[in-house]
Amino acid sequence: MLMNKICSAGPSYETIAECRALHALGGDAVGMSTVPEVIVARHCGLRVLGISLITNKAVMNYNSQEKANHEEVLAGELQLILELGKPLHPNAWVCIPLPS
Repeated sequence: MLMNKICSAGPSYETIAECRALHALGGDAVGMSTVPEVIVARHCGLRVLGISLITNKAVMNYNSQEKANHEEVLAGELQLILELGKPLHPNAWVCIPLPS
């Protein structure tokens, strides 16, 4: 069975040191803000369906010329939107009634 571990460190871009530490602890991906938002929504009594996507690769080397940047995240998001063919937007709240 494949088991993935997602670490929530946001909403912000993670530093190289954070990426290395989370990787050493067994993390497979870093989430920007899904977990804190779900915690608040559940506290308010809302049912939640979270959909997350990985949009950029972590920079793990201090000598790398690559940097985490918002343009890369938006490009990854746009690619997924085009593939899904759905009108998703990062600032849109999508309410889907879930069965009780």
